[in-house]
This record gives sequence, structure tokens and C-alpha cells, in this order.
Amino acid sequence: MTYSEALKSFLVFYREKPIAEITNEDVIEYNNEYILKNNLSASYQNQTINSIKLFLKIIHDSKIVTAALHRPKNAKTLQNILSKEETFRLIDLTTNLIHKKLLALIYSSGLRF
Repeated sequence: MTYSEALKSFLVFYREKPIAEITNEDVIEYNNEYILKNNLSASYQNQTINSIKLFLKIIHDSKIVTAALHRPKNAKTLQNILSKEETFRLIDLTTNLIHKKLLALIYSSGLRF
């Protein structure tokens, strides 16, 4: 999604309110009422904030303090790992002796695969 689409979505959400009257609380409300309720990502939230900041560089008559806008961090997820049984089965199913040794070494060193 581009900045213009993110900004358009924000401005459509506040179509009844003059731009000069939109505050930081309105940005938080937009985040809660639109972004979070629609399960949109943290990157979409960041894009929206960036688009608002870029827009406000042009529109100087605003009540939004851009430095005070909160930016969500992307969720860090761990990769899926194999169980101990799956790992041993993978090593046992490997026919190439060198590959089997490498897999065993990787497993014994604690690396995830």
C-alpha cells in the first residue's frame, strides 16, 4: 500500500472533520477504530503515520504533534522448529553420510533447522 492510499484512508475516516482540527488523539482513535479492528499490520500503521507526517509538512496549520505519534514495532516471531523426534527421524532418513554428519553437528550445536 502506498502513502497516498494510507493517507486517503485516514482522511476519509475523518471526512466530516476539518484537517486543521485533527489532533494526535484522532490519530490514536483511527488506529484503534480502523487499523486494529480490521487486523491491519504494524507496517500499515507505520505507513499511515509516515503519510500523515509527510502530508503535514505541506499543511502547516495542524494540531498534530508529529514527534509524539507512537510507532508500533513489528512483532518478532520465532521460526517453527522441529521436535526432537522429527529431528532424529530426519537425520536417520538421510542416506548421504556427510549430510547425516552435518545434520547431527547442526543439531548438537543447538542451531535451529
